[in-house]
Amino acid sequence: MSWLLDSLRETGARDQMRALAKRLPAAGLFEKFIWIDDHREQFQFGREPDGTAADPWDWGKLD
Repeated sequence: MSWLLDSLRETGARDQMRALAKRLPAAGLFEKFIWIDDHREQFQFGREPDGTAADPWDWGKLD
């Protein structure tokens, strides 16, 4: 999967790369998803089931 994403990026097919990247979490490849664009920062607290970034949390808020 990584080689395909890299190939799309190198050839300038950014829209296609992003479309494929959106499917990675559902395929169990979230660890690859977070390394694309700004996903690592945007999803630093995880991902909600609807695909949005999870709100910030810490262990003290888990009552």
